[in-house]
Amino acid sequence: LFAQFEKDVRNMSTSQGKLLLKLISRETDQTAFGILKTYKGVIPATFWYGVGLFFHENMKAQYDSLGEDAQLEKIVKKYKIGKL
Repeated sequence: LFAQFEKDVRNMSTSQGKLLLKLISRETDQTAFGILKTYKGVIPATFWYGVGLFFHENMKAQYDSLGEDAQLEKIVKKYKIGKL
């Protein structure tokens, strides 16, 4: 996956990266921090958590389909049924 998507991910804007983190959290039901911790360990996960905070992104936040992420949830549902 890394080889396939590295160029695209590296060329993302900050807002695109934040959106990607939310969508990954939505699909996996895990936080970005939790995924990093599982696959890379606690030290790298903590490092990237700090980087996320620098960009005002809490990588420990759960996807909230009824609250903060409700608008994104509506868009995803419209996309999945082909109305977007």
